[in-house]
Amino acid sequence: MVDIGTHLVDLALWTLEFPAVREVASRLYAHGRPLSSVPTPEIFEDRAEAQIVLETGAVIRIACSWRTAPGDAPVINAVFHGSAGSAAFHNLKGSFIDFVGERYESDRWELLSGSPDAWGGRALVSWASRLAAGDRYDCAAERLIDVAETLDAIRGLETQLKAIA
Repeated sequence: MVDIGTHLVDLALWTLEFPAVREVASRLYAHGRPLSSVPTPEIFEDRAEAQIVLETGAVIRIACSWRTAPGDAPVINAVFHGSAGSAAFHNLKGSFIDFVGERYESDRWELLSGSPDAWGGRALVSWASRLAAGDRYDCAAERLIDVAETLDAIRGLETQLKAIA
């Protein structure tokens, strides 16, 4: 969860414009067995499943693993279902950088973005342009706190943190 799960939680919350998280339920596994305690550097999860309920009533479900064998390459995908249709993106042939975006409405399918796509280059140019224009701090970075708190809840760390406070 602290690797690819971080990106999945961030993507889901960002897509939904960061509504407040109301409830988190999760199961963490190590070597195929449920973890009975909070993960530590010595014993950490290699598979995690989480359900996140938002203040809007939307539900996010995330599963990620380093031990699942989906074939010969990693599978990364996200699907968003709404009242007007669905949107999805997935990686191509195990790639960590090549993705396809699609939209579904009833029996129609539409390609939103294909690959290869120079998204990494565009992101770098955008960041460099903002720095050159004098931008120093982007308050949107504060949303990373929402992501971190959600990850802590998934991994069972919120009780540990509250006990320390």
